[in-house]
Formats: sequence, structure tokens, C-alpha cells
Amino acid sequence: MLLDYRQRSCPVPVSIRGLVPEMPYNSPRYTHGIHFYPAKLIPQIPSLFLDELSLPESATVMDPFCGSGTVLLEAVLRGHRAIGSDSNPLARLISQAKTTAISEMRISTATSQLPGMFRRGRRESWPDVVNIKYWFSARIAQRLAMIRAVIEKVQDADIQRVLWVSLSQAARKLSKCDLRVTVPVRLAPDRYPKGHILRAKAEERTRWLRSVDPLDYFLEIFQENLSLIASLRSSPDKLGSLVSLYDDSCSQTPNSIHKQDDSSVDLIITSPPYAGAQKYVRASSLGLGWTGLCQSSQLRSLEDKNVGREHYPKCSLEDRPEIGIPDIDSFIVQVAARSVTRAKILNTYFIEMEKVIAQCKRVLAKGGSMVLVAGPNQVSGLSCDTPSMLLKLAKRAGLQPIMELVDEIRSRGLMTRRNKTASTIVCEHIYLLKHAD
Repeated sequence: MLLDYRQRSCPVPVSIRGLVPEMPYNSPRYTHGIHFYPAKLIPQIPSLFLDELSLPESATVMDPFCGSGTVLLEAVLRGHRAIGSDSNPLARLISQAKTTAISEMRISTATSQLPGMFRRGRRESWPDVVNIKYWFSARIAQRLAMIRAVIEKVQDADIQRVLWVSLSQAARKLSKCDLRVTVPVRLAPDRYPKGHILRAKAEERTRWLRSVDPLDYFLEIFQENLSLIASLRSSPDKLGSLVSLYDDSCSQTPNSIHKQDDSSVDLIITSPPYAGAQKYVRASSLGLGWTGLCQSSQLRSLEDKNVGREHYPKCSLEDRPEIGIPDIDSFIVQVAARSVTRAKILNTYFIEMEKVIAQCKRVLAKGGSMVLVAGPNQVSGLSCDTPSMLLKLAKRAGLQPIMELVDEIRSRGLMTRRNKTASTIVCEHIYLLKHAD
């Protein structure tokens, strides 16, 4: 592919899934199947580059937008040290759970003892979950609250983490949300005409919600997750100790990736968020509440920590410093003619992405590589070539592209209320960049 790129001087079309046939699309590999997460990076991408690039033994691999830990898991499975960063505490919880091996004895103990503990649970007060009465029936909310109270008493931290992840999974499935949509949208069978297949499916799920035993369903999810965790026992020893997680990507907090030493990372693989296109916190809001990671009153401030965030005071909308790259600045001007709010979001996004890329360049060892994955999208009805714009920022930071791949992906609508103007992502550009200094 490198040779093809040099000869063509244009993106090389590929099928990443076809290049990694040992990892079928719908076949779970180790713990990748733990918990839903929006816009997950497919594991074939990190798998391909981790295997094909010449990395030193026990290399350090980083993902500054780690989400639910796809890159981290693939790295530690190969014995590398993994560093991840994400502002979403639920994402960090999932990442830690899926990269921590648990002994057979501890899993056996949990499997035998926990069902009895839950059966003995008593009536508990409901946690601070956003619009809990809107999303959950009283019967289901009460059972989930009982499960939550028992989880809080579990002493084994690794088992408890899997329990929290399982509770978050169960809460989403047991809510009145339409599961076809990644952000919470109320399930509404009457939205579709009589006889429509989607109406039939929605009515079937509504009946299931009335009859399902929440405890039995939770325990089923927990057992499935434990079986996935058990598959990690054949992986390198001390798997979880190879992972370090930070709480954000761009702000100067004590736990941020800014604390990482210069030239300390051998490979970076990441898929940044889109500007205002993926509402990760909103998509995680129910899980965040049930796990106690974020109260409903704190969701807005958590959203504001995200690169690509959407909320700005009206008085700041016209404050859009130039990026200094003509293609980016001119596009922002075009967007501003349609929406000053979207222009502000986009302007801030590229400013903050440049800071993240600068940090990536700083921590990357000389001769190290960065794999950057991004897809074109639409902003206010205008086609936004996000990949090429991020590439220009990377070049300005001192990272040199040595290969560009284009992979067609299954179209997925961006999860916003502006779906008609956000369009779908139909391909991803994968850049291989080198620290050339």
C-alpha cells in the first residue's frame, strides 16, 4: 500500500475488513463486544497497523480520543503499553473493564455468589438519572436501583467495574429509548403506519419492556461480559497494568495527556470526534446516571469538556480567530453565512484539534508514527472535507504523511437533531503520518 501510494500520489482505496480476514465484522474478539458506544473505531484498523508497522517490543501506543478502548485493547493484547484519554467517564470505565483480565477463581466466585446477593436486595431510592421517569417505568427503575445498591457493596474492584458496565448496558436496553438511534429518543410505535415493519418491532419491544424481569436480564448481560473477560486470560500477564487512562485530550488538567513525557510514545492511533456531529455525552447520559459517574445537573459541564462541543454564549459567536489555513478559514466563512453558531463550533473545533495534534507531535518519538482516521461530513448542508483539513493541521505541526487510504464504510447518520443537514459518513480516510524531525 505504501508503494501504491507513492506511485499514485493519491488515496489508495482499500477494504480494511478485507485486509484483516481473521477478524470477521460481526464476530466478537476478546472484549470488544462489551457495551455499546457511538461511532466506535473498528478493531481491524488498529490491528492492521499494530501488526504491519515495525514497533519495538513493549512499545507505547496512545489514543488521545480512546472512547471505549478499541485501540487500547488491541495494543495490550500484543504486550504493548497503552495510553488512552477521553473526557467521558463512562468511556474510561468501559476501557478499563475491557482491558483488565480477571482470574478464573474470581469469576467463578462472582458467578456463584452474586445472584443470591441480588435476590436479597430491598427497595432502594432512585439515583439521579436524567428524566428517569420519562425513560423508565417505575417497575424497571426500582429493580435497577436495587441492583445498583448491591453493586456498591461489592469489594472486588475489577468485578465491580464489570458490574457497573453491565448495569449501564442493561439500563439502555431496559429504557423506553429507540435503540436504533444512538442518542436517547423515545420509542414511539405510532410514529410508523400500521403494518410497517418498524412499527411491529417497536410494539414488540414495548411488550417486552412490560414483561421482562430486569434482574434476570441484568444477570444475563453480566454473565456474557464475564465470559468475554475470561477470554483475556490467554493474553499477556498483568494486562490491566499496561493501560493508563487520562480524563481529557485538550485541557490543562492534572490528569490530562499533557503530563505525558516528550518523545515517549511509539505509535498513535486515533479517530477524533466530529465538530458537533456526535453527542457522546448525550448518548451515554443514562449509563452515566445509573453508574453514578455524572449527575443530571453535571451533564452540560461534561459536554463542555469535549472537543467539538456545541454550547457557546451568544455574545461569543462572532469571535472566531483565524486558523491561518486558507481552506479551513474560507470554509468557516461559508458556514457562517448560513449559521454563526455552526461556524463557531467548527472554528473552535479546529483550534482545539490543532492543540491536540501538537501534543501528539510532542509525545511522539522521533521516527514514530501516527494513524489518523476521519471521514468527510456535512455542516449546515455544506460538504466538509474534515480529513484534508485535519491533515493540513498535522502537516503544520510537523507530521509528514507517508500514506493515505480510503475505506468505504457502512453509512451511519450523525447523531444530531440536524440529521437532514448532517448527512451520513460513507467513507473514512486513514492517514499514516511520521514524526520526521
